[in-house]
Amino acid sequence: MNESYNFLFEKFSLESRRLRKVFNWLAFFRLVFIVAFLIAGWFCISHFSSLLLVVTIASLLVFLILMKRQDVIRYRLDLTNALKEINRNEIEFLNSGQSVFYNGEKFLPERHSYAGDLDIFGEFSVYHHLNRTSTVMGRRRLAEKLLNEGNSADIMGVQQAVKELIKETDLRQKIQATGMLAKDSEADLVRIDGWSREVNAPLSLFERILSFAGPVVLLGLIIMSFVTGSLLIQYLASSAFVFNLLMLGKQIKKIKKELSGADKVDSIIKNYSRIAVLIESRDYKSALLQQLQTVPGSGHEKISHQLAKLSRLFRSLESVSNVLAAFLLNGLMQYHVHALHALLVWKNAHAEKLPEWLDRIGEAEALGSLANFAANNPGYAFPQIAAEPTFSFTNLGHPLILSNKRVCNDVSFDNKRFVILTGSNMSGKSTFLRTLGVNMILARAGSPVCASHARIFPVDVLTSIQQSDSLNESESYFFAEVKRLKSIMDAASDKTVFILLDEILRGTNSDDKRNGTMEVIRKLAAINCFGIIATHDLEICNMEPDYPGVLSNMCFEAEIRNDDLFFDYKLRGGVCRNKSATFLMKKMGII
Repeated sequence: MNESYNFLFEKFSLESRRLRKVFNWLAFFRLVFIVAFLIAGWFCISHFSSLLLVVTIASLLVFLILMKRQDVIRYRLDLTNALKEINRNEIEFLNSGQSVFYNGEKFLPERHSYAGDLDIFGEFSVYHHLNRTSTVMGRRRLAEKLLNEGNSADIMGVQQAVKELIKETDLRQKIQATGMLAKDSEADLVRIDGWSREVNAPLSLFERILSFAGPVVLLGLIIMSFVTGSLLIQYLASSAFVFNLLMLGKQIKKIKKELSGADKVDSIIKNYSRIAVLIESRDYKSALLQQLQTVPGSGHEKISHQLAKLSRLFRSLESVSNVLAAFLLNGLMQYHVHALHALLVWKNAHAEKLPEWLDRIGEAEALGSLANFAANNPGYAFPQIAAEPTFSFTNLGHPLILSNKRVCNDVSFDNKRFVILTGSNMSGKSTFLRTLGVNMILARAGSPVCASHARIFPVDVLTSIQQSDSLNESESYFFAEVKRLKSIMDAASDKTVFILLDEILRGTNSDDKRNGTMEVIRKLAAINCFGIIATHDLEICNMEPDYPGVLSNMCFEAEIRNDDLFFDYKLRGGVCRNKSATFLMKKMGII
C-alpha cells in the first residue's frame, strides 16, 4: 500500500498547486472587475450613457460569477489538501506505526469488561490504530463497534460491507477528507440533536396568506407608482414595505429560537450531505451499504437531498443577522418569514429522522476505517463466524506490534475449553492474552484479524489483566480484583463467554493465591465458558488430568543461549520448566 499512498500523495500535491494558481488568478480578476465596476459606476453617475451602464452592470455580473467560481475552487483546494494530508499520514503510519488520528480516549468506559485491559482506547490503542473517521458521528460509531457484542448476522453483514469497500480507496478517502472539512464537535451535534427534538408548528394559514399578500400588494403599488407618479400611491407602497417588516418582527422570536445555538449548523450539515452524496454515488452489493443510501420508509429518496435542503434552509434563515439584507429582503418580500415557514415544515416532516441519518453517515465512516485497516494489512483474514462455540486462530499476532517484530502463534479451543498458561516473566504470556482478546474484539466488530485463518463464535469477552487500586473508592488492588472476578463469574454463569485471566489474586500469600486460583478454575471448568488463565504457579497445572477435554496446559519457554536469556515467544503444549528469574538474578549479581 505504501506505493499506492505515495502515488496519491504526489497526485494530490500536483493538483493542489494547480488549484492554488487558479484560485489566485480568480482573485486577481475579481479585483480587476470590482475596480472596473466602481470606475464605470462613478462615470455612469456623473456622465450617464447606455454604454457605461452596460459596462457597470456587466462588471458587477462578472465579479459575482468569479466570486461564485472562486468559492467552488476554494472548496476543491481544501478537499485536495485534505486528501494530500490523508495520504501523507498513511505513509507515516505504515513506516513508523505512529498514528496522528484521534485515539478515542473519551470513549473508554469505567470498569469495562475488557476495554481497559486490552487497550481498546487511548494512545497507541486499537481504536487509535483503526480510526480513520473525521466526524463526531463516525468516531462514535467506530467506538460502538469495538464495545458492542454483535450477533453472527450483523458481523457477517459488516464483513461483506468492509470487503466491498477495501478496493474503494478513492471513495473512502473522499469521505474522510469531506468529514475533515466539516470540523464538527460534540457540542455541535448536541445542539443539532436538541434542535431536532424541539418541533414547532409552521405558520398558520392566516400568516401564510399575509406573507404572500404583503409582497404582492407592494409589487402592485410600486408598478402603479411608476405608471402614475402619484404621491398617494408612493405613500401606500411605503406603508406596504413597513407592513412586510412588521410581519418579520412578529416572527423574529421564532426565528431566533430556531437559530439559537445553531452556529455552523448549515456548514456542518452541508458537509454531512456531501458525505451522503459520496455514499450514494456507488452501486453496492452489500445489504448494509445499500441501507445507508436511502431514507428509511421513503422509497428511493436520498439522505443527501434532505440534508442539503436543510443546510440551504438554515443558510437562508441565518442571513437575517445581516441588517441591510434583512431590511431589503423582508421589506420587499418577507424573505425570512418564508424561510422560517419552509424550515418549520421540513422540521415537522423530517427532524425526528435526522439523528438516524447522521448515524448512518457515521456508520459509513466506521466501515471505511475497518476497510482501510484491511487494505493496509492484506495478509489479515476475515474470520469465519461459527454457529456454535468454537475458537481457532492460525498465525495469530497482535495487530499493534510492527510486522517485523511480531511473533505469531496457532491456538485452538476445539479440543479444550480452557488453557492454563505458564511461562516466566517477559516470556509473552500477558501479550498473548491481549493478542487473543484484541483479535476477538476485531472479529466481533466485523474486521479482519491479525491471523492467516480464524474461526470464532461471537461471545462476550471478559478480562482481568491489569487491575489497579481505586483511591476515590478507598479500594485496594486485591479487593478490586476480587470484585472483578465476581462480575466475571456472574456473567459466565448466564451464557457462553470468553475469559482471559492474568495471574489472579496477586494481592495475597502464595498458598491462598494457589487455592483461590484452583477454586476459580474448578468453577470455570464446570460451566460453559472458554478462555485462558496465565499463572506462575506450576502446581496449578496438575489439574489438567482431572478435567480431560476441558483443561489444557500450554506455555512460553525461555532459553539460555551463550550465557544470555532468550525468548522466542512461541506457544507450546505442556508446562514451563525453565527458571529465568534465578538466572537473571545470578547474572546481575543479586544472588
